[in-house]
Amino acid sequence: MSTGYFYIGIDGGASKTAAALTDSTGRVLARVRTQGCAIMAAPSPAASAVMRSVCRDLCARAVVGTDA
Repeated sequence: MSTGYFYIGIDGGASKTAAALTDSTGRVLARVRTQGCAIMAAPSPAASAVMRSVCRDLCARAVVGTDA
């Protein structure tokens, strides 16, 4: 399992949500592309669910543990 600091970037568009997880050096450890979540202001419950799922998928693909 990887340890240290990690960063997640999410592009939450209307037609797709694309995300990447990197380590502290900027090396991409995982990418995910899924349904859109269309974040325009405060995320709706549906958009929040998509983002949570994306974060879990990224961590699982990169074998990064989560504490939350």
